[in-house]
Amino acid sequence: MLEALSSILRHSEALKNVATVVGLIVGGWWTYRLFIKRREDETALGIDLACTSHPYHGQTHLLFVEVVLTNKGKVRLTATDRSPAWSHQSGSGRREVKHAVDLELRRIPDRLPHGSIIDTWSPGGTAGPTAPAGIEANLATGYVKADSDDTDFWMEPNEKYALGVPIVLGEGLYLATVTFVGRRPDYEFWRRSVVIRVPCPVLSPAGVDAGCVAAQRLGEPGGECPPA
Repeated sequence: MLEALSSILRHSEALKNVATVVGLIVGGWWTYRLFIKRREDETALGIDLACTSHPYHGQTHLLFVEVVLTNKGKVRLTATDRSPAWSHQSGSGRREVKHAVDLELRRIPDRLPHGSIIDTWSPGGTAGPTAPAGIEANLATGYVKADSDDTDFWMEPNEKYALGVPIVLGEGLYLATVTFVGRRPDYEFWRRSVVIRVPCPVLSPAGVDAGCVAAQRLGEPGGECPPA
């Protein structure tokens, strides 16, 4: 009797060990599917941009640019604390982004010849005639550590943050480029550009020709500024 009971216990222990191993295999396979095959650990970011403007002094206008960032991934997204946030040396020269959440405004030169390509990287925003140096602003100034000047900004999954900056600009067309650089700059680098007109068109009561006013978002029908 005792021998039979002892045999049952040994078999039970063996079955328990087998069940543990099977559980580990199944768990590992499920983790592989979630984080590797389905890429659940990858980050994703949405960038929306809007602007409003008000007459300021003479021919200048006070422009408020609002950028809405949306964490579309399933993991936390953290901005880099490097300074500069990103840099790259290539045959055409050095390219650099100063801030982790960066806004750059470049005046588009007047009377460019037909077919001119507007380059978001080159001085003045165009490969042809150049304009004065662009304006580069830190959109995450409210998330900078006082003791180190490091950016301390992150977003949980599905979170949205509205960041903005007021800038005084003269009338004309500008290329506005928003860049977000994460902790893994080789993989977490998002950049979006849009042309805005200063002054921004005024929103009508019916919402027609809103242009780049705050109610409009990039990528949506009617979200572009009307021709100057």
